[in-house]
Amino acid sequence: MAANTAVKKRFSAWEEAGHEVLSVRFPGYGSGFMKSDWESLRVFSIEIPKTEDCRVFVLQPSGSEWLLTDDFLALNCGMLDVTQEDETIVFRDAVRKSRLVRPRNRVQ
Repeated sequence: MAANTAVKKRFSAWEEAGHEVLSVRFPGYGSGFMKSDWESLRVFSIEIPKTEDCRVFVLQPSGSEWLLTDDFLALNCGMLDVTQEDETIVFRDAVRKSRLVRPRNRVQ
């Protein structure tokens, strides 16, 4: 369920986006924010039950709205830090090693 539940792509407020994303988590499993530039990029991850994987949601502001710009499953999730670099979003682990690079604005 947590791996494939549909979520909205456009939100009128940050709080609405956070509530929507966290509504897909499974009780008793982990969820939280990844470290990012809070003003321009907010990233949630939720643990997928009975796996070491997580579902990652990337949210970015657009005018007065927040848009879900990426939503994907990450295998063996160990990413903690996220940065924007040119037209990509880079996910790093605890020792700042790049674990994944994704293009920006994949979900419209």
